[in-house]
Amino acid sequence: MLLICDKKEPTYDEAKKFIGAGDDSVMLQSVPLENGDRLLCDEEGKLKFLEPNFEAQEHWEKSYPSSNDLMVGKMILVKAEVNEGW
Repeated sequence: MLLICDKKEPTYDEAKKFIGAGDDSVMLQSVPLENGDRLLCDEEGKLKFLEPNFEAQEHWEKSYPSSNDLMVGKMILVKAEVNEGW
């Protein structure tokens, strides 16, 4: 699941709640994309064996086509025009 924020950026607590779904130990990571957008994710998603996120993967591959990294878990795409602090 990919939540796209194009009206306002989420607060830290909102992002943590969405991405962690109640897991208080979730550590957020903000990953920059080439177009200025940012992907917010669980930094330890791969270690937790979270499911692949194919929607986020498309955005990742547009920015980094030669990367073989895999996007996993629930993520938030913060559009560049509303990103103020991520």
